[in-house]
Amino acid sequence: MKISAIPLFLLLLLLFSVSFKKQTLLIAFYNVENLFDTEDDPGTNDNAYLPQSRLQWTDSKYRKKLEGIAKVIDVLDPEVAGLCEVENAKVLKALINHPALKNKSYGFVHQESEDVRGIDVGFIYKKQIFKPLFYQSYSVNRSFENINIVSRDILLVKGLQLGDTIHYLVNHWPSRRSGGAKKSEIKRIAHAMLAREIVDSILSTDPKARILLLGDFNDEPWDESLSIMLLAKRKPDKVDENELINPFFELPGNIGSHKYNKKWYKYDQIIISESLEKNYVKKSASVFHPIWLHYNNNFQNGPFRTYNGNKYQGGYSDHFPVFIELAYYY
Repeated sequence: MKISAIPLFLLLLLLFSVSFKKQTLLIAFYNVENLFDTEDDPGTNDNAYLPQSRLQWTDSKYRKKLEGIAKVIDVLDPEVAGLCEVENAKVLKALINHPALKNKSYGFVHQESEDVRGIDVGFIYKKQIFKPLFYQSYSVNRSFENINIVSRDILLVKGLQLGDTIHYLVNHWPSRRSGGAKKSEIKRIAHAMLAREIVDSILSTDPKARILLLGDFNDEPWDESLSIMLLAKRKPDKVDENELINPFFELPGNIGSHKYNKKWYKYDQIIISESLEKNYVKKSASVFHPIWLHYNNNFQNGPFRTYNGNKYQGGYSDHFPVFIELAYYY
């Protein structure tokens, strides 16, 4: 008795679906814009965010800020997220222990940086998904083209994610505000060079290493720092295995994570190594911007931020979160 081709095909399809389960992870990055506590840190210039400062940063404003950021993370619900503009470990601990997030069982990684204002990057993760094995901060402290550059650290977190070894680099590159885009570009190139050195060091040990760079790069995907110095491309040239993939090239021109002078910018991005291409869910690179994250619930107004100049608005951040999805089969 012969089994026809069609039933056999269906049988194999059924066996495949039973044997393999798919789990999708959401990986996010969020510039939370000046998440400061209200205590004076004598080692940093955090004077703007104190109760007696010009901003009058009181405990009630701090608690409202925590509540807002916790709401964003609760709704977005990432398995792993990089954060920037956090003051210290204390605010990260308060964030993951907020009632909106406590039942999600987040852990966090943080190290103090040399930033003069005391704003750092941080890393949060669901403990049932990710287990940290090692972390280290890399200081951007170098002379480049006769300019001494001291800026925020890059945080490397290595861990097990659903059993696979993976490396996360959390970045917050220098702003364009100091002298404009062109004058400040050299600082972001210095950051790109350091990030590239870290990536190359990982790949030299394991050419198939799984690496993600999360960050507010203050440059867009096609700018020199990212596309040339970091080698983050639309899709890597198969001849050069060291190139990285930047899925945020996919975003339409009228979509961004930050708005300035009525123009949207794609400053916040998540970049992956070629070894993660098979896990990346195609076209999942996105900006998270529900209507309540916009000022006055109007998409044209941009992010609803905490302050507009010195005027307190009580919003969330001047950036929207971004995310990608990774699919695992087991």
